[in-house]
Amino acid sequence: MPRRTLLLAAAAAVALSGCSVSGDNSSQIGSGVKSNTKSAASDLGFPVAATRSTTRVSGRDPVADAAGVATALFPSISIDTRPTAVALVDKGRWQDAIAAAVL
Repeated sequence: MPRRTLLLAAAAAVALSGCSVSGDNSSQIGSGVKSNTKSAASDLGFPVAATRSTTRVSGRDPVADAAGVATALFPSISIDTRPTAVALVDKGRWQDAIAAAVL
């Protein structure tokens, strides 16, 4: 059960990472890396804010953020830590990511 909860939280974080109130991103402050960097997932770093039930990973690139969250939850060091399935959705359609979270 905790693993499913973590997976749902990660999917929600990925879905919400692309949301913004306005189209102007020039005033956003955040750490992050570009997804075209080879070490984007490992360079993401420690989350900026964490509570008991929620962790916010700040970054400017949703693809690199999603890769970092997936690597943190499923480090794939052994067969036991690999995910059994992965849902891929278009980064422009966050609604699909939320729908895929329950699969």
